[in-house]
Amino acid sequence: MAIESDKLRERLERATAHLEPPYAVVDLTAFDANAVELVGLAAGKPVRLASKSVRSRELIVRALRRPGWRGVMAFTLPEAIWLVRAGVCDDVLVAYPTADRAALLALTDDADLAAAITLMIDSPDQLDLIDGVRAADRRPELR
Repeated sequence: MAIESDKLRERLERATAHLEPPYAVVDLTAFDANAVELVGLAAGKPVRLASKSVRSRELIVRALRRPGWRGVMAFTLPEAIWLVRAGVCDDVLVAYPTADRAALLALTDDADLAAAITLMIDSPDQLDLIDGVRAADRRPELR
């Protein structure tokens, strides 16, 4: 096993010698196998990808194309907006409450974004913050 690991390391070092760090090397066979395993563990429920664990648009798209995967849990609202606008996903849950007024303004200014992005709140005060950015009667319904 150690010999195989050494050979793999040498092969990867040769393949990436021209690259300036930081970079990542992903074993796509293992990635795909893990994606299949997670779907099996979900027992028929769709799996939502946590983008902070992947951090690569290509890998996010690769996972979402697999059966059993649906939606992304984004780290921030600006990331969620980027994922939707880039066509990566149309079902994005923002993992944490946001106080990013510029991102909230963008969200409340675009019905397509509002339909694709779900916000988390941890207090009713969060709703007041959102209403302070744009009143409910002047924006699309938010999820």
